[in-house]
Amino acid sequence: MFLALVKLACRDFNGALMIQQEVEQTVERDNLSAMRSAVRAFRVQLELIQGKSEIASHWIQEVADDPLSFPSDFERLTLVRAYLVVGKYAEARRELGALPREATQRSRSMIENLILLALALQGQNEIQQARATLTRALALAEPEGYVATFVIEGQPMAALLTQVLDGHKKERSERIHRVSPGYIRKLLAALKGETLSPLKDPAHQGTMQSPGEPVEALSEREREVLQCLATGMSNRAIAQEFIVSVGTIKTHLNNIYGKLNVHSRTQAVARARGVHLLM
Repeated sequence: MFLALVKLACRDFNGALMIQQEVEQTVERDNLSAMRSAVRAFRVQLELIQGKSEIASHWIQEVADDPLSFPSDFERLTLVRAYLVVGKYAEARRELGALPREATQRSRSMIENLILLALALQGQNEIQQARATLTRALALAEPEGYVATFVIEGQPMAALLTQVLDGHKKERSERIHRVSPGYIRKLLAALKGETLSPLKDPAHQGTMQSPGEPVEALSEREREVLQCLATGMSNRAIAQEFIVSVGTIKTHLNNIYGKLNVHSRTQAVARARGVHLLM
């Protein structure tokens, strides 16, 4: 199902549908009855993401006829998408607000919920709130490198991302609430079907290899974590700074150590200064 989403993000609608058909056949062949409703809801989501309003209206009517037959959070999110497709933004926000607290606290779920809420706010012309909500989603998504989760939303997402980026330009700051402009540009490029070269991606500027001392380019977030290392901050303090888990910071540290070819914080800071990543 995740592979189908990736196909969809690449605008390969036929490929996504073929994978979904394989999923459905597997569920039927192996009699995975517990999966049937979720798999069916996922097929509806694939069609909703393509903007098929007739599918949206049909799904909304099914829920209205028998709301007890839609117990899962996944199916409720399908209903949210259906409301967005037919322009019922208030109803979409109501459903998002009705999700159980535990369903909105998992990282991927929280990101998806914020994305859908931002699109609903955009539909209601509450642009400032929509931008702020999407920025929260971006701040959570950037450390983990989410792309497809945003790209599948298509043109409405491109329009909102552009507004967030334009707002950054007007403010003339280097960061947008802990979100790098380079990450937003990367998403916009993906939405256009483009791929940014590491040499052209602004997220990698300032991390080019120094003559005689080759260093693999660090991501924007890795450079920020490196700056925190240089000030002596603990893993927990860095995690609190970027509103992520300590585990995520440890992953960034491992990536930094690997790229700098070092094995400790002290070595990382010294090596970074040697190749002018730190002043």
